[in-house]
Amino acid sequence: MDALAKTESKLPVTVLFVEIPTNPDMKVPDIKILADMCKDFKTATGKEIVLLVDTTFAPASNVMGQIKEQAADLTTMNFISMSKSVSRGITCAGTIIAGPSDSSRWWLEEMRKIAKMLDTTATKD
Repeated sequence: MDALAKTESKLPVTVLFVEIPTNPDMKVPDIKILADMCKDFKTATGKEIVLLVDTTFAPASNVMGQIKEQAADLTTMNFISMSKSVSRGITCAGTIIAGPSDSSRWWLEEMRKIAKMLDTTATKD
């Protein structure tokens, strides 16, 4: 993240995508270190950072709760692939869950608008 913060990116938002617990070894990194890295990046660059966490393989791992404890104001989204965790590839559904911050909820509302516009929301099978 330090090296990325030193680049001359013109993009106003950086999305950090992490799979927690990791696949295949199911490790949960130190969430405080991850949250601090994100906060430091935002401070160093003045740009928004979105932490997108994939908890497909262990949705009950309390990763979002840990992030809330360490950085409740961090823009955080949780992704769960239903096609892997529920249907084993029969469907292509998934879900996005907003973190506790106002900005997380704003991102989720924007995603809902786009999904509706593109007609990509879940339908009855």
